Amino acid sequence: MDFSLPGADLFDLHLRIQAAAFALLFEYEHPATEPEIADRAGLGSAETVDALAQIEAKGMLRRSDDGNIVGIAGMTIVPTQHEIEIGDTIRWTWCALDAVGIIGALGRGGRFTTTVPGAGGHDTGAPVTVEFKEDGSTDSSAVVFIADGFTDDSVVDTWCPTVNLFPDTTAATTWAESTGITGNPVAIADLMPNAAQMWDHVRTLL
Repeated sequence: MDFSLPGADLFDLHLRIQAAAFALLFEYEHPATEPEIADRAGLGSAETVDALAQIEAKGMLRRSDDGNIVGIAGMTIVPTQHEIEIGDTIRWTWCALDAVGIIGALGRGGRFTTTVPGAGGHDTGAPVTVEFKEDGSTDSSAVVFIADGFTDDSVVDTWCPTVNLFPDTTAATTWAESTGITGNPVAIADLMPNAAQMWDHVRTLL
């Protein structure tokens, strides 16, 4: 699975911008400004602003009402149903894949807590918690349902709500059949190596 942005040079620039914004949001629980991100990335103001706009156009960034960054690279300071706890830091993600990838990439271990979606996408309120060791391993039998249809268009709004954590394959399959969403449930142990690699860039500026 590869959900990265295309184009080698542009890809590298976007990854650096994402890493800078991610680091600021992870370290400080307040929105990150564009000048702060440019400074953290070691880039110019104009190219930072342009890159952030391009990332936002692909639905991979969220801003506060005053235009500052509150979410990027799958992580946000705005509470969602997907909570991650890494050390003393609690943040949230847009989908279950984000949570697994971020915890794996940072290599510090952590806890992922979410709720199981019911038919029609409504949360049942049933919590699922997965504990990860520093090497990314877990004893949990939970699975992440990876939905088909990933595109670069408004990822947070259209694709992320269909990518959730379930206690087992049966629960994931039952939910998919009830909602008509196609895809595959993947055991966390099988998903972790690829997920951690996809988020490897976020640790570079921490």
